[in-house]
Amino acid sequence: ENLVLRASYGQGFRAPTLDILSQQPSFSADTVTDRATCVAFGLAPTCSIQINAYVIGNPNLASETSDQFSMGFAWDATDWLNLSVDYWDTKIDGRIAAISSGQIINCLAGASSNCPPGLSNLPVNAQPPVPANGLGLARVPGTGEILYVQRGFTNLGTIDSNGIDLNVRTNFDFGDYGNLRNQFQLGYVRDFSIDGGDNIVDEPSTPKYRATVNSEWTYGDFSVAWNINYIHHTQSTAGTLGDTDYPDRLPSWTTHDLQATWSAPWNGRFTVGVQNLADKGPVIDPYDPTGRGFDFSLYDQYGRTPYFRYTQTF
Repeated sequence: ENLVLRASYGQGFRAPTLDILSQQPSFSADTVTDRATCVAFGLAPTCSIQINAYVIGNPNLASETSDQFSMGFAWDATDWLNLSVDYWDTKIDGRIAAISSGQIINCLAGASSNCPPGLSNLPVNAQPPVPANGLGLARVPGTGEILYVQRGFTNLGTIDSNGIDLNVRTNFDFGDYGNLRNQFQLGYVRDFSIDGGDNIVDEPSTPKYRATVNSEWTYGDFSVAWNINYIHHTQSTAGTLGDTDYPDRLPSWTTHDLQATWSAPWNGRFTVGVQNLADKGPVIDPYDPTGRGFDFSLYDQYGRTPYFRYTQTF
């Protein structure tokens, strides 16, 4: 009666956002390597050269689709301890991603196997940009040099990911001294690969482990909560570049949040708290390609943040 085995399977989709579908065309001078264009300008066939490119809303952009399944168990071990363990696996097809001018060139030349549907050789006599023509490029007849490229977001490749989630909960009743509840959550990512490539877990932006510990002590109308947030260490961007002047590994990141709540007799609730109590800054990576100096998808630079909240229930 206290052990549940469970499994699930599902399919899903994610539609493109409105800004991607309806964005207005914009000009971009993209640097590419294209033999015919280089030769047409009297340069070496392997030169790097700028071409006219236009970023458009792709009229052929479709939704991502996904298949996912999970299996695991939930166990009420005692009246004060219960836990659950689940394995999950997700595959996303037709992922929505931006395609570069260089990749369009390679796809139309047959030099790449990771190519989205809908790429085409565009009309030479058109006055670009023409979003209705979709993504692709136009070449000058005879010389073959690139006249212009139309690029944007497209359905490009797959994402495969799987891992394990652990959840442990305790509940201690101290009678006249209140109640203490604790919850430990651990997420382990075993694999994350894009377009059948290498597993990028433990590389920049993809930590292997993330965990939280939530503890709440309740005494009458008062409660105090303490949360610990943990992000495992990852490889630094310098490590992927082979730079020896900066550590190959970035440290882990742990922050603490604290809050206190009073439940008023008129169904109101007063809460004061502080996020990132120790004012811990983000993990710095000077080689971060975004220019921020840290990975914005994992960390923030808000530091210690106090707050007050009032909730009224009718």
